Amino acid sequence: MAAKITLSSEPDQPHSPTFSDRILVLDEETVAVSRANSEEKPETENAVFDCQVETDKTYCGKEKCIIARLKINFADGTEFPEGAVNDKFFITQADICGQGQSKQVQFHHQEDNIEDKVDQLENINAQKIGKENEILKET
Repeated sequence: MAAKITLSSEPDQPHSPTFSDRILVLDEETVAVSRANSEEKPETENAVFDCQVETDKTYCGKEKCIIARLKINFADGTEFPEGAVNDKFFITQADICGQGQSKQVQFHHQEDNIEDKVDQLENINAQKIGKENEILKET
């Protein structure tokens, strides 16, 4: 029997989508945790989650966090004891969300002008074409 990790959705967590329990059998060295995409779908035996990018400023950052209760069972079936509050891996919701403060990111700088960017790209492209033409003439 292999060791298992069970991830359970934490109820009443506004920053976490609800999901069905995930039972991960630890028969490999690593377990991938990822967001669902066209190739990987959320299932009860994987750590793929169906979470969306959010724009609401009340959420932690840009994406919803996956907040889960973790239960570890050793290969012999015994359960790993629950972590203590003073454990270095114990994290409260306030730790996850920065005590209610959302991260603000500025994506557009006033000095960045799209026309300037296009001009820069055109110059780079022209230089590259010029160098390629010189190489072709030499051969």
